[in-house]
Amino acid sequence: MKKIVISFVVCFLLVFCPLTSLFAAASLPSSVDWTNCLPTPMAQQQNDCTACASAYALMTMEQKIRRGWTLDDGAGDTKIFSPSYTFNKQNWSNGTGAISLIMMSSYVSDGACPKSYFPYTTNTSIMPTDIQNAAASLYKASGEYLVAGISQMKTRLANGEGIIISFRLYQDFLKMSAVNNVYDSYDYLPNGGTPNTSYGSTYHTVCLIGYDDNAYGGAFKFINSYGSSWVEGGYGWVTYNWLPTACAMKVGNIPLGIRTPVLSTDDYILGDINEDGSVTAADARLALRYSVGLETPTARQYVLADVNGDSYVNSTDAWAINQFATGLITTMPLYD
Repeated sequence: MKKIVISFVVCFLLVFCPLTSLFAAASLPSSVDWTNCLPTPMAQQQNDCTACASAYALMTMEQKIRRGWTLDDGAGDTKIFSPSYTFNKQNWSNGTGAISLIMMSSYVSDGACPKSYFPYTTNTSIMPTDIQNAAASLYKASGEYLVAGISQMKTRLANGEGIIISFRLYQDFLKMSAVNNVYDSYDYLPNGGTPNTSYGSTYHTVCLIGYDDNAYGGAFKFINSYGSSWVEGGYGWVTYNWLPTACAMKVGNIPLGIRTPVLSTDDYILGDINEDGSVTAADARLALRYSVGLETPTARQYVLADVNGDSYVNSTDAWAINQFATGLITTMPLYD
């Protein structure tokens, strides 16, 4: 968590220059929910909520939607993305949290690293290796954009695009529970009383993953990073009406979210170790040589040879590459 300061000039450039059609006129479904494309909500152990929301939630969700693969949540984590890689790579080693706009740009330049390569850690001094950086480079975003207003946010979510939002932490959010599962006011006072309308000096980042026009008078669903026992299995709601007040980033009364859509196409072929444009028996031989130490791969060759994504290159990978090259399988294990 960290207080986010954005100047009017930055807001103007980022919002009005790259965005087109701030208010979508197209007909949208009354509800959208991408929960089944997300891993089990994690519990952050430090002030890395932005990395949890963006890497673990948003990047995992969008790669799942784009590739149609099955998430191996807790059983390999080859298709779940590491918040620690992003947090540590950006060198927020003092643990004070990260500014969302800066962190989100890292997915464009560096990509997102699978947790199988960079597990979650509270040791912020661990910097990525060349191989971990190469693994992340396979999963980049195409850009970084701000999304303005309720209508535009709903349109993006209907298209399968998650949205990063930073909340002001009013008492109602801090008191969210199974019986108070929606963020919709300054304070939660079931027995009456005077609401506390102040908020702390820190903000908290979450990922919007759906909406429902008929829930709570219209609300967005978000995944939090407080673990699966928080509120509704790790998820909560924020109403359309309250979001302009709760949102930490806005222009006037228009709430702003951040988008980093994943690349629509890859610039590599998994298993094509020599990068000649196709997967052949030559690639299988390379993988086998790597696995027994007869040849040392570059970082990029290593991750291209690791066709099951478990962060190791061994005979299993060489066997899968050979099967793919001879037509015995049509999909690499990672993409199953």
